[in-house]
Amino acid sequence: MGGVGVYAVMQIVNQIDHTATDTDLSTVVLGSLYASPVSCSRRVTHWPKPRLPAPNQRRASKTTWTRLTFLSEFARYCVCSFCRKPRKALCLAEPQPAAKAAGAANPTVAFEHADAIEPRHRFPQIAFRGETWDLRHLDAFALRMDPALGFEVDVVVLFTCHCFTHSIKRDVRAPVEIPPEEIYDDNVERRVLSKERYDLSRRFLPGLVKDLGNRTIQYAGEDSLNYFTAEDAGADAPGTYAVFFEVKRDKRRKRRLLLYVQSAYRLESLSHRLAKAGKVRFATLLRKTYQGR
Repeated sequence: MGGVGVYAVMQIVNQIDHTATDTDLSTVVLGSLYASPVSCSRRVTHWPKPRLPAPNQRRASKTTWTRLTFLSEFARYCVCSFCRKPRKALCLAEPQPAAKAAGAANPTVAFEHADAIEPRHRFPQIAFRGETWDLRHLDAFALRMDPALGFEVDVVVLFTCHCFTHSIKRDVRAPVEIPPEEIYDDNVERRVLSKERYDLSRRFLPGLVKDLGNRTIQYAGEDSLNYFTAEDAGADAPGTYAVFFEVKRDKRRKRRLLLYVQSAYRLESLSHRLAKAGKVRFATLLRKTYQGR
């Protein structure tokens, strides 16, 4: 970039108070130097402590830029040197997401965790008494959040067949009376398809899991490794829809936790033990699990 362009940027930055926010800086700089063609060679080593990209990230030299584009690069790599902030500044030309509260989950994370899915966590379409069950709502997904660790972790949610089946012992029919087409076998266990569990899972399950950060979570067992959350099942199915799950730290990948939904079904009412069980925040159980506590 020519000397005039560097001088103009330096003059504007020098006029900005060192306590100014990134937004203030964006307003002053972008309001002062509007887009017009300039040439930048990216050879800016004469600037005070510039934060340049790594050599393999630099674009070809003698590229034509607009000042707006140039300033976005300038802000990303150099502003910290002038405003004395001990971090890289954000690119001023890009809209920035609103700050998330600690423990807030982002349910829109692209799924990049196929290695965490076992065959028993994949469900085909099922034919049940002339009806086709679409189980895609039980596909694995990931939440990204910072449970007060100082960095974000991915929470991979995996469901089991217990969300739409019940045990053979729970069936009102004798085992020999259950039609073979109503038996679900995932090569781990054999269970009976449950219309009620399937309908409730479609109605509640993914949404409840994605909202765990805002829900009441209680301990489901004395070992403090199993948890549950409950929801009123509504007039169509009186009682409480209870979702039981556990969380483990993934040993194969850093900054990843695995949340297994062990089962989800309707209860007439919570047992005395479950109703009186201790409570824990979602962010707290994630943080303790990640830290091995």
